[in-house]
Amino acid sequence: MKSKSIFILFIQLSVGLTLILSHSFKAKAQSNPMLGLWGVDLVTVGDRDVTPTAKWFRFREDMSCEAGNGWTQNLIGTYTYSDGTFKPTNKNQPLDPFGPFKVTFTDDNMFWEREEEGMRVKVTLSPINKFPAAPADQVIGLWDLQIVKQKGKDITASYDPKGLQYLNVRWTRQYDVRLADGSQTRGFWHMDAHDPRLSLVNYDKEVPVEQYMIYTVGDSLIMESLDKQTVMTYQRILERPS
Repeated sequence: MKSKSIFILFIQLSVGLTLILSHSFKAKAQSNPMLGLWGVDLVTVGDRDVTPTAKWFRFREDMSCEAGNGWTQNLIGTYTYSDGTFKPTNKNQPLDPFGPFKVTFTDDNMFWEREEEGMRVKVTLSPINKFPAAPADQVIGLWDLQIVKQKGKDITASYDPKGLQYLNVRWTRQYDVRLADGSQTRGFWHMDAHDPRLSLVNYDKEVPVEQYMIYTVGDSLIMESLDKQTVMTYQRILERPS
């Protein structure tokens, strides 16, 4: 009977501690509703949509913050939040010349608003539980050419008759390609911050920059030339083809 009473007392204390911690956490969240990981859904400047790809922010209780695009972090600093206003300070970029944002909340979203160079800027964010993947993250890897279409016509058999061409996109922002004739070409790659537009900049300055809109579907990478005349479909592989 005595041991049972001790067990019951332990349960009661545990429940009480849990409730205290829960109330404490809720109180902190209410005093600073910015806490947590947020994804950027929409950014408008005046009437223009300038939403960056896979943008996120994370705000911590110690008033530190981070931000990035996809799996690339590009902001580390601190922030202030008081009286419905918010202002970040980025340690690795020049000081923000504009004033703080006005912050408002609904059940599902957080909104930032301020004026920049005479134009109204509005940012809409929603809570997320993991970092989003950007096109720049999805394109990294080794890709084997499967299909080439020119103006809608399948020209794979004539374009790459021996099935030699592959594309290797490295996390170092370098790439290499084995072409259909077996030769190699190399350079740097760049992904636009607002569109899934991939630029391949060859080390040979005589070679024009190639630009494609890219789409990933499962283990497939689809690269469409900007004039929409050529579409190349690659398959993700783990070893270079012989």
